[in-house]
Amino acid sequence: METWRIVATALITAVGGFMVLGIMSTVRARRDRAPGEVGRVALRGGLAVAVVAALAATVLPPEVCWGLVAAGVLITVGVMITG
Repeated sequence: METWRIVATALITAVGGFMVLGIMSTVRARRDRAPGEVGRVALRGGLAVAVVAALAATVLPPEVCWGLVAAGVLITVGVMITG
């Protein structure tokens, strides 16, 4: 496997993990949530991150992989700055 694929996959996984954690905390903060909703959000988000990381590690072209990394970083930084 090429080095850029390993690095891009690791970054996609890290950024995706932070996004899933942020979404989980938002769901948990809502007062009208159903029991187990945070767990379902974690499962769906983790599955989505795993699928995107697997695609980045195997078949996606470099431009798409690095675009996903850049978009994820920008979204994560924006959410962290704005709270």
